[in-house]
Amino acid sequence: MLGLLVLTALSIVVADTAYYDILGVDVEADEAQIRKGYKVKAMKHHPDKNPEDPEAHETFQKIGEAYETLIDPDKRAAYDRYGPDAGNRPGPSGGGGGMHPDDIFEQMFGFGGGFSFDMGGGGGGGRAPPRQSRDTEIEYDLTLEEAFVGKKVTLAMERDRTCGHCEGSGAKNGAIKRDCGKCSGKGFIMAQTMLAPGIVGNAKRPCPACDGEGKKVREKDQCKKCKGSKITKQKTKLKLDIEPGSIDGDRIVLTGEGDAVPNCPPGDVILRLRVHSHHSFHAGPSGSRDLYYTASITLSESLLGFQRVLFYHLDGRGIKVDCPAGERIIKHGDTFFLKGEGMPKNAGTKSRAGDLYVRFQVEMPDLEWVRRQQVPDGVPEVINVALPGKKVDQAIPEDTITVVKLKDCPAGKTFYDEKDARSRTQHGRRDPYDLDPEYGDPQGASAQCTQQ
Repeated sequence: MLGLLVLTALSIVVADTAYYDILGVDVEADEAQIRKGYKVKAMKHHPDKNPEDPEAHETFQKIGEAYETLIDPDKRAAYDRYGPDAGNRPGPSGGGGGMHPDDIFEQMFGFGGGFSFDMGGGGGGGRAPPRQSRDTEIEYDLTLEEAFVGKKVTLAMERDRTCGHCEGSGAKNGAIKRDCGKCSGKGFIMAQTMLAPGIVGNAKRPCPACDGEGKKVREKDQCKKCKGSKITKQKTKLKLDIEPGSIDGDRIVLTGEGDAVPNCPPGDVILRLRVHSHHSFHAGPSGSRDLYYTASITLSESLLGFQRVLFYHLDGRGIKVDCPAGERIIKHGDTFFLKGEGMPKNAGTKSRAGDLYVRFQVEMPDLEWVRRQQVPDGVPEVINVALPGKKVDQAIPEDTITVVKLKDCPAGKTFYDEKDARSRTQHGRRDPYDLDPEYGDPQGASAQCTQQ
């Protein structure tokens, strides 16, 4: 009785190793070893590589089944415990199904259906898929002002279109097409591809002589307008609106306005916006809609406040800051923000308007002012000091002025210094603003927004 118990226990502990043997790995193999084992076995036993072996297909299926079971932790645990019949048991490993061995092979090696091994001859069958119309990508330069207010654009371009004279056949009316001599009418050729050291595979490629069609027309029977190419050049002008509030890297897609090849819908024209830097304003890190500006005020304004047009915005408005005396003292390097005065809300992306962050530089009095404050010998010391005057407000039409109040910045928000960020990137340092496009890195070296 005891011996029977021992044998029963041993039968439970000793796992079925058939799947491990198929992949050539041991029962302790990790995920990387299982993947490596599958690659070696699948390459060796793929049916395309063994056309004379009647059992190659069955062996390849077993390799795929073993891999699919052992690469999944739940299925592997069930297999180790119950053996090959684990799929008939309830639980995560049950339920049958699974991927087709060819799908596993494609997923592992990244090849589509047109793949075979180099055995000294052609492989596979069927025609190559038709060419696809390609998209046209254009980089379009904008000033920051244009990105802020928007712009109407007219693009003059030349594109490929299906020849209207032969309707994309490339041949004269009534001409007969014959099998392509290069691909023997198959529409594809096999191109050698190095898969791994010592392993060369053939991948199907559209035949360049017949563009994957498998048929060609004689030169004397080619369409006179397109000369057999099936496409002609077409000059066109495309009009589009760049939305106000567009930012660097935005894409504008003009559907169906790109090149076209026969029997395929035309591709798209994709405009990728590249917004240039500005002499006074600069944009935030990639994806941010915030703007940044550095303003100068006098020592008197920093202590006693001011109400004047501090700067002109990108759309030409005068931004008049109302900072009454006694409300706050602005120190050199302090940063405040003006809500909603960054890049405008963009209809294309439905994103909210950005904010404008203003860093202040306090202009200290010059040496001449200091000398005027000195007390002559024998004269009682004067305690009243006349600070340099405030800057004069600019006389501009009221309807071009926007009056704003300085706001304390959100906690942790820093002034994005474009030059500092670029220097960090060039020197291989982490750019703190890449961590959080909304609030940046509170430990960054840039000036912190003032909290009062």
